Amino acid sequence: MTTSKWAASIASLAVVAAILAGLYLTGSPREQRLLKLDERRVNDLMRLATSVSFYRQRYAKMPENLAVLVDGQLLRSLPMDPVTREAYRMQLTEEAGYRLCAEFARPSIKKYGQDFWQHSSGLHCFDLSAAADKNGSMGQSIMPFNRFAR
Repeated sequence: MTTSKWAASIASLAVVAAILAGLYLTGSPREQRLLKLDERRVNDLMRLATSVSFYRQRYAKMPENLAVLVDGQLLRSLPMDPVTREAYRMQLTEEAGYRLCAEFARPSIKKYGQDFWQHSSGLHCFDLSAAADKNGSMGQSIMPFNRFAR
C-alpha cells in the first residue's frame, strides 16, 4: 500500500469516527426530533396555563374546558399535540387549581431555571394554580402547586 492510500484510509476512518462521535454526543436525528416535539408540547402547555390564568382573572371563574379559551383574545386557536393532533387535557382540581396533561416521547433534559416543567416520558400532568392574590390580582400567571406532578 502506498503512502497516499494509507493517508486516504486514515482520513476516511477519521471522518467516520467524527460522525459517530457527533451522533453519540448529540443523539440521532430521530432523537433530536422527539426532543423538539416535547419542547413544543411544554411551550403549548405554558401558553395554555397563561391563558387559563388570564381567563380566571377576567371572568372570576375557571374555564370549564380548554376550548372556551379560544376567543381571539386569549387564544386564536387551541394548541394541539404536534404528532397526534389531539387537544391537551385539562382537569380542574379545586377552586383555582387544575392539571394540564400531555403525552411526552422522552423524559425532559434538565435545564437551569425550568425545573417545574421537567417531565417523564408518557402521560405527564402538571399541577397548576390560577389563584389571585389577596388584592384580587394575579401575582404570576403560572404558579405550580408542587415541583413534580404525577
